[in-house]
Amino acid sequence: MGVTRFDKEDVSRPSTSQDPDLQKRIDELGKDLATVSAFVQTEMARKAEEERLTKEAEEEEQCKADEKLQREKKEHKRLEKRRKEEEHVADIEKKVKLQVAIYISDQGSSSERDKSEEATKEIRAKTGRLVISEKRKRGPESDFEGSPPMLTPAKRTPKTSKPRRTGGTVRVTRSRAQVKTKLSPYVEKAKKSSRQSGTVAKLRFRNQAIEELRGLDAHDLQAICKEEGIAYNGKIDAIFDIASHRTRKAFGEVEPIDLSGVMGETEGDTTAVGEEGNEAEA
Repeated sequence: MGVTRFDKEDVSRPSTSQDPDLQKRIDELGKDLATVSAFVQTEMARKAEEERLTKEAEEEEQCKADEKLQREKKEHKRLEKRRKEEEHVADIEKKVKLQVAIYISDQGSSSERDKSEEATKEIRAKTGRLVISEKRKRGPESDFEGSPPMLTPAKRTPKTSKPRRTGGTVRVTRSRAQVKTKLSPYVEKAKKSSRQSGTVAKLRFRNQAIEELRGLDAHDLQAICKEEGIAYNGKIDAIFDIASHRTRKAFGEVEPIDLSGVMGETEGDTTAVGEEGNEAEA
């Protein structure tokens, strides 16, 4: 019996041409593999695109948030700057109002002082002319029926020798010279202090007093007004009244003085001097 020999290559690698179904299946598997590979690549590309878009959206949101934060910071800075400017303007307006009020008050006090000085000068001018030049009029002489008129010798004042001064105290009699009205010591003091102290010093002192009183409440201001004898008419008026009072007190100024009493006393003294002179002549 003969032995059939097979080629080694034919055993290890069977021919595909001999099995068409297998070849067809292999071709289909190759097509499926290519399809799967293309699908995987497409999915990977889609996921990468989605990740890129998501990242870009997040970055855009972050940029928008940063821009919004920057805008808010700028707006806050602008509002803060505007608020500070408004406060500065309000402070300037308040200081200007205080300066105007102080100036008006100083003008009023100076005008009152000028009026008092003018009144004093007028009083001095009037009282300086109060001299009795005529003798006191006597009553009419009574006539008696049937009686001759009486002749009386003229009255003569005996001459007396003037004693020499020996260094002792000499009595001074009132003369008929014009009597000048002596001003009140308070008015003289006010005039001297007004010459010595300038308007600038008073203004600085009053400004300092107003700054010290601005921080006090109404209760403290009422207590100060009661202590210094000032009428309380509200917080603002009380501040100005107290400051004005302290300024006048510090610079030695007083309110205008009524000199009607001095006028009456001066006229009484002048009339008395005239009567004594008439009696001496008689």
